[in-house]
Amino acid sequence: MLLDRTMIGTPNQRRANRIRWSRPVRIVSPQAAAGETLDISACGVLVRLDEPRNLYAGEPISIEIPRLDGAATVLRKGRVVRVEPLGRGMTVAIDLI
Repeated sequence: MLLDRTMIGTPNQRRANRIRWSRPVRIVSPQAAAGETLDISACGVLVRLDEPRNLYAGEPISIEIPRLDGAATVLRKGRVVRVEPLGRGMTVAIDLI
């Protein structure tokens, strides 16, 4: 499902439309953690972690996302935009660079 940033009643300041996309992901730095993507766009990704980590808005971050065929992983770098608690874990919004 496409999450349209121009939908009426949606206070959304994103630079790109996002799509729901669930894939395993691994934070490589600043500290290792396993998680799952919730959605993704050309500019960023939202990741859910089952356990809280000490991640802060503005800090650099590196993540690995495995290819669908399992042959390799894609390493992407970015900057943490937002961190929010979610149950016993958290969500991390990442601006990809």
